[in-house]
Amino acid sequence: MKDHKNRPDFNHLQDIKIDYTKQRKLVYSSFYAAPRTMLMVALDAGVFRANVCRYVAQFKNQNAIAEVKKGICEISKHPATYYSTNPKYFEDDDESLKEAANE
Repeated sequence: MKDHKNRPDFNHLQDIKIDYTKQRKLVYSSFYAAPRTMLMVALDAGVFRANVCRYVAQFKNQNAIAEVKKGICEISKHPATYYSTNPKYFEDDDESLKEAANE
């Protein structure tokens, strides 16, 4: 029989309490400040990227977030979508998209 005394102990993880409402508000405000990718928000807000993806899906269902542009992420250097919860980016006219691209 194998001795399992050297395996990692993950029991401490059940004691961590995550305030998802606070996280959601933090993610919303991070996207509001400037158009960002999900990775940028995850690192800025200190929230797991999986949770950021979940919140973006929720915001999309509520029409509370807009895709501003597609470009190269400043952190990962890979193609990504920049999102914003700021209503000034919700317009489809060319002028607001030009402003977003210049930021």
